[in-house]
Amino acid sequence: MEREAELTADAGDGKTVLHHLRIAERMAGRTLAEAQLPGVPESCDFLLHAFGSLHARRGSSGFGPLAISFDAIDAFARLHGIQWTAWEVGTLCALDSAMLGKLADLKPKGK
Repeated sequence: MEREAELTADAGDGKTVLHHLRIAERMAGRTLAEAQLPGVPESCDFLLHAFGSLHARRGSSGFGPLAISFDAIDAFARLHGIQWTAWEVGTLCALDSAMLGKLADLKPKGK
């Protein structure tokens, strides 16, 4: 978590440290060890799989994607025989919020 915080910190120009490292990688034509984020723990792989499945089936309002509903999370759990913990549901919701934020950032402004 500490490394992620360092890489996502503002470099003083409104861009993140990671943004500048990615530019340096492109200029150098190679991957820089300083720019590597830690991987997802193996124990969380199933959450990423679940999120990917839920994300692929999310609804839309006509103006953009809707948040993944608690009903969809519950239906996924029942379909796959999963007994979610509160932490797992919270993690799915956090992933969803991050994805929606990123999708909003990618949407052309004024449209």
